[in-house]
Amino acid sequence: MDICYVATSERFSPIHAGFTHIYSFCKHLTMSGIHIHLLVKRPHKSYKPIKLTNVVIHYIDWPISPFLIGIVSFLRRFPKMIIELIRLIKKERIQIIHERFWLPSGVSCFVSKLLRIPYVLEVNAPFVEEVFRGKKIRWLYALWRKILFKLADRIITQTNILQSIIARDSRVDKIIVIRNGADLSIFYPKINDKIVKSKYNLSSPLVIFIGTFKRWHGVFDLIYAAKDVINELPNAKFLLVGGEPPYLDRARKLVQQLKLKESFIFTGPQPFQEIPQLIAAADVAVAPFNTDEYPPLKELGFWWCPIKIFEYLAMEKPVVTTSIGELPFYVPNNIAGLLYSPGDIQELAKKIVILLKDTELSKRLGEKGRSLVEKKFTWQHATWKLQRLYHDLLHNDL
Repeated sequence: MDICYVATSERFSPIHAGFTHIYSFCKHLTMSGIHIHLLVKRPHKSYKPIKLTNVVIHYIDWPISPFLIGIVSFLRRFPKMIIELIRLIKKERIQIIHERFWLPSGVSCFVSKLLRIPYVLEVNAPFVEEVFRGKKIRWLYALWRKILFKLADRIITQTNILQSIIARDSRVDKIIVIRNGADLSIFYPKINDKIVKSKYNLSSPLVIFIGTFKRWHGVFDLIYAAKDVINELPNAKFLLVGGEPPYLDRARKLVQQLKLKESFIFTGPQPFQEIPQLIAAADVAVAPFNTDEYPPLKELGFWWCPIKIFEYLAMEKPVVTTSIGELPFYVPNNIAGLLYSPGDIQELAKKIVILLKDTELSKRLGEKGRSLVEKKFTWQHATWKLQRLYHDLLHNDL
């Protein structure tokens, strides 16, 4: 089976969840014998191009700006982009086009209808309600999205919440929920953490947070909670991995203002292959999501299926996270971790202290979390469902 995976809005650089999602889909699909032609943006200069068996990577510079200048550029280049994609599809005898949703787009959809091959649209966020909130041009993008959803043969998404959002513009029976997961060949409990411990001078008790530090990630809640944790456990350290401007600078400034500099380690963005070692060094992993900080999530519901949750669990780390969206399904309270109400900083601190003090509880929750991931939340599970969808589309079994 030959697939064209169109993800031209994403840089193929191992520093964000979008990369992890694309890379993991490709890696595990090809393990089943599927050949993939992947269309992505060129990676950042500081990262070497990544190779995958049975994946041919094409670096594509298609217009992706969602604003007026992007629309003009997209429409101007539309014929050329169609010709480029048709040539690739015909040359490589592509059987299915799988596109990661973004606006402006439509090239892949148009070509799929022209060549009469199945078109699968991957939707990881509603997009319009986020980017065009309060903007007059929103109606245009809402219509554009509705047309794409209608023309897609099947839509795949991450959560039941996002499925219900998409269903406003599409038949619910053609929307398939395929949740994210962890790669158990990379994330496992016995990883040697000596190198990262030496590099960052890490020691127990250690709490880890991984993310881009966006408002709804809750990193600022964690920093405020850290003060209460340190009052109980003066030796506790906090390892913050990732971050992007301007949020990383704000986080560092807040740590200085609260006089917690000695208790925090900021690594900045790290290559994907180093994440398991960093998690291995920690005693507790946190994902303090707070939708109060991001109106679209507050209004529509927490539609995300955070990859880092499954990676924490796969490493047998007890997880502290909030009781919103589907998070209680991924991290059952007192089974794989401890839940708290979003925005409740005192409760967040209390849960962290409980796990740092009670090592037996932490060990039990960590083991249960690993077991849960093995049974339900791996990339093997996800790509098995995706492969079955491809098969059904090609054989008209849907």
